[in-house]
Amino acid sequence: MGWKPEYEINRKLREAENPALRTKRLESAKTSQEKNREARKEYMKAYYAANRDRYLAHARRYREEDPEVTRRKDAEQHAKHREKRLQQGRDWYQKNKEKAAAYGKQYFAKNKDLFNAHQSKRRARKNGAGGQYTKQDVQDLLRLQRGCCAICTCRLVKRHVDHVVPLSKGGSNGRENIQLLCQTCNQKKHARDPIEHMQSLGFLI
Repeated sequence: MGWKPEYEINRKLREAENPALRTKRLESAKTSQEKNREARKEYMKAYYAANRDRYLAHARRYREEDPEVTRRKDAEQHAKHREKRLQQGRDWYQKNKEKAAAYGKQYFAKNKDLFNAHQSKRRARKNGAGGQYTKQDVQDLLRLQRGCCAICTCRLVKRHVDHVVPLSKGGSNGRENIQLLCQTCNQKKHARDPIEHMQSLGFLI
């Protein structure tokens, strides 16, 4: 037979006439959940693993159809459970320090450009500089420079994002003010004025 929509309608009608029925049902459900908490958790975990792709597809579709509502709900949930989530994160880190360190190292290796962009954004904000470049901007610049250092033209094995006009000297953090340098050239230039630095290398009169 199975569940039918009319069952739900009839239940609501009965509970509207007799509110005590609803109270009894909710108490029974709460007791059942407490009694079978671990079994239910294992069941849901197994069910999610078996239907992971369907869950993710549904979540993506929901976010794409109404992104504003999704962002608002995410913000509300974050604010509501902020302290709890922070504590959970601290507890997990204390129990999994080696795993966290390995994950952090792996994440940094895969997202170095994104990490550097965030770091530059923080320094720019601290210096009151405007503009913001992205990971994609770095990838585009690497292609435009043909994978070479902007100063010595060596192949960029380990690239550094450099602000042509340093942030400390009023330079922007936007795409128009960045270049990719090798480690040696970046360390030599540091926060020097770009014209003075290039003159010291004999490139400019």
